[in-house]
Amino acid sequence: MGEGQTIDFTVLMAGAYPFRMGKRISIRKEGDLFLASSDGQDFGLVKEMQETDVRMPDAFDGIVTESRCEQRILKARALLDKNHSFQSL
Repeated sequence: MGEGQTIDFTVLMAGAYPFRMGKRISIRKEGDLFLASSDGQDFGLVKEMQETDVRMPDAFDGIVTESRCEQRILKARALLDKNHSFQSL
């Protein structure tokens, strides 16, 4: 994914969605929650996000790094640029 710092996060999926590694997903904040979507459809809720001192934006993209559809868990990574801002993928 290039130079920069990354932030890893875990998504609890609403169903057993078979996402492939490398797939781009979108994350957006709604209230106190971060929702995950793909191709315009919400599919899950961010459960855990790597500890960071970076202020989380209201919307950002991530890349799937692991998908366990039978357990309804997806792991993904977002890339920060050298200014610790989220890069668009």
